[in-house]
Amino acid sequence: MVILGLGLWYWHGTRPSVTVPSQEDAQAASSLRSLTQQPSTLLTRLDEVSRHATESHAEVVAPFLENLPEDPDHPHRLRNTSTRLNVLSRLDEAILLNNALLDTRSKRKLGIPEHLQAPARTHAFLVQTETDFDRVITAEIMETFGLVKVSYIPNQTWLVRLHPDQLPQLRNLAGVRAVIPYAPYFKISEALLEQAADQLDLDRGTMLRLTSYPGEGTQARSALVSMGVDVLHQSTSPFGEQFVVGVPPQGLVPLAQLDLVQWVEPFEHRAFANDLTRVLVGVDLETTNETNQNHHGLSGEDMWVNVNDTGIDSSHPDLGIRVYSDDFSRFFPDSFSSLENEDRGSDP
Repeated sequence: MVILGLGLWYWHGTRPSVTVPSQEDAQAASSLRSLTQQPSTLLTRLDEVSRHATESHAEVVAPFLENLPEDPDHPHRLRNTSTRLNVLSRLDEAILLNNALLDTRSKRKLGIPEHLQAPARTHAFLVQTETDFDRVITAEIMETFGLVKVSYIPNQTWLVRLHPDQLPQLRNLAGVRAVIPYAPYFKISEALLEQAADQLDLDRGTMLRLTSYPGEGTQARSALVSMGVDVLHQSTSPFGEQFVVGVPPQGLVPLAQLDLVQWVEPFEHRAFANDLTRVLVGVDLETTNETNQNHHGLSGEDMWVNVNDTGIDSSHPDLGIRVYSDDFSRFFPDSFSSLENEDRGSDP
């Protein structure tokens, strides 16, 4: 990975405090509950949605019968197989979500709480194909079904938008391994998952960032407004419109149940990043100063940089008078002009 140095920004900070009277909390929560779709039982047995869940080979069935491993780092991450993640990540039948590790050959049920199961007529599905998605579901098929690709999910899976009336035809399409409703449980940030699963109240004044689906931002905003949600900010992203909203303490689950919402996460203010690079490379022990506080008084003045190369063109306008040597004849015996003929002669 690239080490990010000084001057980079990242999303971090404490949640802002917004005062909401308790009466308004109750009214807003009631409005949210009444206006969201009532969930139906999610197809938690993947043999109902997978072509290969009936395989009975011992080596295939074993991981689905063994006790599931504990995961203290991700206690709310669901799974239907005991296969280790490093093995599961290489299986074409695996679907690797933030909140669930699935093997579409398994018949084991997923322990999704009832209130976080998919709506009766959701338009969001996880579609796993046996080969390349675009070969199985061609552009012509997508147009016929009205299917819209949203984002890739490992392995061999895409999150798509599809009218539920088209679901039977899609499931019967040759090359489609599984079609799984995109449950609210799957789209909640891990930072909020415990509160959502246990239906715990959010802190008063909590703000959330919601991501809608591409091309559905207008509908999503209208739905949020009709639910009495306070939309504080709207912006674009590669995956759909994003909304920063203020929610009452009991508003998390109703927002996750909204089918127009693709992802729910805490909103955090943008702040300067701590400069951890200095500590990583061993030039400093300080980890807390922010990049806008130059406690070493560094300015870059009178600093020199050496670049080893096969040759440069000192007359290049981008270099100007920035090329120096104590002994031109020693370092550039063939003269600068001749270096222009070298393969990398114009490199700075």
